[in-house]
Amino acid sequence: MKTGFKLALITLPIAAIGAAVLGYVLVNSPPPERIELAERASAVRVMTAERLLVTPSITGFGVVTPERAFEAVAEVGGRIEYVNPALRDGQILPAGSVLLRLSPADFNLAIAQAQANIRAAQARLAELDVSEQNQRLALAIEQDVLAVKSSDLERAEALFSAGTMAQGTRDAARAAHLAQRQKVQGIEGTLALLPTQRAAQAEQIAVYKTSLSTARLNLERSELTLPFAARVATHSVEVGQYLRAGQVGATLDGVDRAEVKVQVSMDSFNGLIRSDESRMPALSTDPAELSTILRSLGLTAQVRLRLGDEVVSWPATVDRLSDEIDQRTGTVGVVAIVEGAYDQVGGGNRPP
Repeated sequence: MKTGFKLALITLPIAAIGAAVLGYVLVNSPPPERIELAERASAVRVMTAERLLVTPSITGFGVVTPERAFEAVAEVGGRIEYVNPALRDGQILPAGSVLLRLSPADFNLAIAQAQANIRAAQARLAELDVSEQNQRLALAIEQDVLAVKSSDLERAEALFSAGTMAQGTRDAARAAHLAQRQKVQGIEGTLALLPTQRAAQAEQIAVYKTSLSTARLNLERSELTLPFAARVATHSVEVGQYLRAGQVGATLDGVDRAEVKVQVSMDSFNGLIRSDESRMPALSTDPAELSTILRSLGLTAQVRLRLGDEVVSWPATVDRLSDEIDQRTGTVGVVAIVEGAYDQVGGGNRPP
């Protein structure tokens, strides 16, 4: 009890002195400095935004194919007499090149046979003309004889009626008259058949002329000619080989234009063609109309081929859409055309 009282007597004066000192300091010290809040500024670099024209583009992958190909199909059969020495895989042949030629012997024989048939038919036609002239002369003579026979029969009938001629004599005169009439009728029937025979012979000549035309056409078909410049893809013919009608002797790919069927997603394609709303009409679902719209946009393309570290390219134009949408990937085929691909081989380019 006494200890606690002593502790209070010691601490209370000390606390009073500390309170007095704190009060003195508070009364005599200056107030705290006030700092006004303001926006902080930082140094930055400023650039003026400019409007730029951005060309939208999409990237796709596809396979290069020739726009057109030529199959050297034999229209007639025969033994091969000549094969173009340049008809080898990979070779480029100009338009008008003779690829192969069949032996003309059989075709020349067919032409000669048709010509002989025509000459024979024409001779038969001339024979009918001569026969008609002879038959008409014979008819005139037989008609004169018939007139005589008719007079004889009239006299015989008169004498028989008068009782001065026997019946047998009268019957003989009648039989002679009938026989002469039969001769005249036979000649007239022959003359009546001549126009029909002449028409039949004329038709036969027409048939023979058709055979001649076919034989000459087959002779022309015995030579296979390349209609446009192309590169040999495959060939399977040699001199002395028999080529059947309908057999393919060679396949060639055109080199004037190449096609690239690029597969792109429908979203990318839709975004590309709608990049210029001012020129783009309402999107159609008709493939033909959509291809027409695609051409009207004047889209261009760049075909690139990576060969190791080297990349070669060709300018192309967007031509049309493919005929279907890939069900597996959901992509649409866009066909790009490369004009004169082989004309651009120089300058580091290579054929696609």
